[in-house]
Amino acid sequence: MHVVRSLRRATLVAGFLSLMLVSSVFGHECYNASTSAQGNVSKAAHSQAWFLIVDIRELIATGSSGVLEGFPDDLSACQQDAFLAVYEQSGLPLVFTTGMKQAVGQGGVIAEHNPNMETALGGDGQGIDHFGVTGAQIDATLNASYGAAFSADCP
Repeated sequence: MHVVRSLRRATLVAGFLSLMLVSSVFGHECYNASTSAQGNVSKAAHSQAWFLIVDIRELIATGSSGVLEGFPDDLSACQQDAFLAVYEQSGLPLVFTTGMKQAVGQGGVIAEHNPNMETALGGDGQGIDHFGVTGAQIDATLNASYGAAFSADCP
């Protein structure tokens, strides 16, 4: 019973985070998919132009996204390992930061108006990716990772 309840809550958390990431607030936002977790944390801590959205490691360890507090079901060390084993296969960053300033893209266009979005460069995991392109992948990865964590054979 606890596993089913935990899985439901985890699915709600994953759904909320993905909705937050692809909502109108972040729909035109981008993140550097090639930056390390340490680089993203440092960039958010030391730059006025970037801020932390979510540190996946903090979310699963404490129930906090790094920005929003109070998510349910922090995971045991064993469950964290199971979560990360699935999550890391996705190639998504462990830490998401986004810029406070709107970048001016190629030819002065941004987000969905940029012709590179049509060529899948907006979500290829290299350089700058866009939440509007990767939102479904983020949602599926979070759900699969939480599923693995709650079905893991942990003491």
